[in-house]
Amino acid sequence: MYGKTGNYRLFGPLICLAILSVYCNGCTTKNPTDTQQQATQNQLSDNTGNEVKENGNKLSVLEKERKSLEEKMENQRRKIYQLAQEYGSTDLSDRRDMMQQRIDTLQTELSKIETNRQNIETKIKDIEPKTEKKTDDEKELAVLQITLETTKKYAQQIRQVIVEEEARLTAINNKQQMIDQLQSELQTTKEMYNTVCDKILKLELTHSLASK
Repeated sequence: MYGKTGNYRLFGPLICLAILSVYCNGCTTKNPTDTQQQATQNQLSDNTGNEVKENGNKLSVLEKERKSLEEKMENQRRKIYQLAQEYGSTDLSDRRDMMQQRIDTLQTELSKIETNRQNIETKIKDIEPKTEKKTDDEKELAVLQITLETTKKYAQQIRQVIVEEEARLTAINNKQQMIDQLQSELQTTKEMYNTVCDKILKLELTHSLASK
């Protein structure tokens, strides 16, 4: 009815629209290689983000550990200072040696006193049977008996001093052991602290590089 010209006029615009649509779709279709590269980049970005987050969490844990170790070292130092404050030093070896020498001297003195006491008792036994015949023996016996009692009291005093000195020496030995133990624990804590600080430095460097 319309002829060829009429048909073109009627369907021509529709055909052009269809061709244009196909062409545009072809232009917007992505190359498969580009799509794969973009997916890889996205994966790398996600991995980097996860690594940054993981490093951040590790840093937080290490910082808490570092702070805890700092507090522990401070407490250990304070305890050592308190123990050493009485004698002004953490090394009590000189004082221990001095006290031990004093105890040794007292024990030597006590040994002499005991020997003297035994001699007096022997003399008393020799004189007692003769006291009925000689007045001089009676006087000597009285002196010896007084001397014996004095010697016994002196020996008892020496024993008491030795007991007290040995107790002080034991206390100092115990205190030195406590100081030595705390110093050993402090050294261990320092080593742990240094290890944690090294880990923090390395992790901070890794964290910094991963964030770029």
